[in-house]
Amino acid sequence: MRRFLRLPPALWYLLTLQWKARLRSSLRSLKTVRGAIYGGAMLLMFVLWIAPSLVMAFTMPRVDEQITRTLYAPGMLAFCLMSLLTSTTETGVFFLPAEVDLLFPGPFRRRDLLLYRIVGLAAGSAVVSLMFSALLLRCVPYWVAAYTGIFLSFLFLNLLQMSLALVISTIAELAYTRLRQGILIGVSLLVAAVTWNTFETGRGFVANLSSLRESVVARVILAPFEILGQTATASQLFPDFLGWGALALALNAALLALILKLDANYMEKSIGSSQRLYDRLQRARRGQGLQLKARGRLRPPRFAFLGGAGPIAWRQSTMALRSAHGVLLIMGIVVVALFVPQFLVTGKVAVAIAAPFASMAVFVLPQLLQFDFRSDVDRLDVLKSLPVSPWGVVLGQLFAPVCLSSIIVLAVVAGFGLSGAIEPLWVGLAGLVVIPANLFIFSLENLLFLLFPLRAQAVGSGDLQVVGRNMLSAVCKIIAMMAGFGIAAGIGGLTWWLTGETAAAWLIGSAGALLLLSAFLIPLIVLVFHRLDPATHAAD
Repeated sequence: MRRFLRLPPALWYLLTLQWKARLRSSLRSLKTVRGAIYGGAMLLMFVLWIAPSLVMAFTMPRVDEQITRTLYAPGMLAFCLMSLLTSTTETGVFFLPAEVDLLFPGPFRRRDLLLYRIVGLAAGSAVVSLMFSALLLRCVPYWVAAYTGIFLSFLFLNLLQMSLALVISTIAELAYTRLRQGILIGVSLLVAAVTWNTFETGRGFVANLSSLRESVVARVILAPFEILGQTATASQLFPDFLGWGALALALNAALLALILKLDANYMEKSIGSSQRLYDRLQRARRGQGLQLKARGRLRPPRFAFLGGAGPIAWRQSTMALRSAHGVLLIMGIVVVALFVPQFLVTGKVAVAIAAPFASMAVFVLPQLLQFDFRSDVDRLDVLKSLPVSPWGVVLGQLFAPVCLSSIIVLAVVAGFGLSGAIEPLWVGLAGLVVIPANLFIFSLENLLFLLFPLRAQAVGSGDLQVVGRNMLSAVCKIIAMMAGFGIAAGIGGLTWWLTGETAAAWLIGSAGALLLLSAFLIPLIVLVFHRLDPATHAAD
């Protein structure tokens, strides 16, 4: 068994060099002024995120571990289903192109490369588990139990996905896709049916979830996640933590043995799939990480030239239509994930959808619908060289995301109106606000992007400068949006007070204020784009 799990010293040395390189890159970035600013900002945000959990853990009464234990297993199951639903259908095990070029022809067995990949995943899980265990410190009796349970949970999910990748290496990709979809649909319908028969509105989410966990179907589905949850929330180090921890370790060991016993010839398929996945990471580095692959041949009718805005708007609208299926899928997942807990607690549809849907429209949709300057981060020089005025380029870039976002939001609002969850009057009033609000949101997004053309995501986990820069960019966007919507709400409140205190007057005043703010931002975007020099202001 020891020889079975033995990793060659050369691969251990390679992993050590990779970890040292990440640390050295992070420290080296701190020597520059920008790196120091971004690193300090990231450290400050991290402290502000973790510190409250640590302070509450030592100054406030502990949360009953039974609540954490009740929520842990269903939460891990939901996370697992979400990972399987959103994961790629590529077969094989992912390796970086450099690893494919240098390790695959090397004197290593397939089993050695699998162990190399698993050790790398385990190291990443160990780092992430530190953060999550600190966040849950007040909700668990022992930190060591929480850290061990969370680490084994992340390791279990990684090993489960890898075992599936090896299994599908021996079957056709189409068969796997249909099998995966069938399993996910079957499990989802089974969970929905059991939930519908068990949950009672108004009784409380935790109480309903406890009743659900007692059913036979839920016990079978949640069995492996219950072991992991019992480990993380063990009331005593002995025998609870040691006993459940041993079972969790055996669960991961069984998956590891399955992976190594399969020993499928995954290398050939991994070469192609790894290159395709790496290309997706590169697209993420260009700021297109949240956009799904375009499908179909849908395209809008040709637009009029309109000073050059028409062709640019047509190109972005074509990409938006062909990617709309992915946007709708992710939007549906987010809405359901936020709506169901609220509905089960309150029993009121209107209350359950208000805050989640508004948050999705303001913060999620703008990141999904990057069919503007953000998707052309590597083509700014081409846009500058077009025989089109800056006004034409800016208006053409804003057309597609504003229209598509408004259509999605209005369709959802109209659906709730037809179902009776929202009064028809409010549906009509919402139509007055949606377009000005989206115009303001996307104008602000593009103005900040052109002022600081930053890529949205980073590839390396040790890239401290990029992580800090992205966090600063997100905070600046949130502050600017809150300020803009605050101004609009204030003007709407003034209109409400002057016209007899009617809700319609408040919405109309807010919509007018958002249009004025957009009319102020769009000329700024034109000015910034006109003065932008892609040679000296290239996106980092």
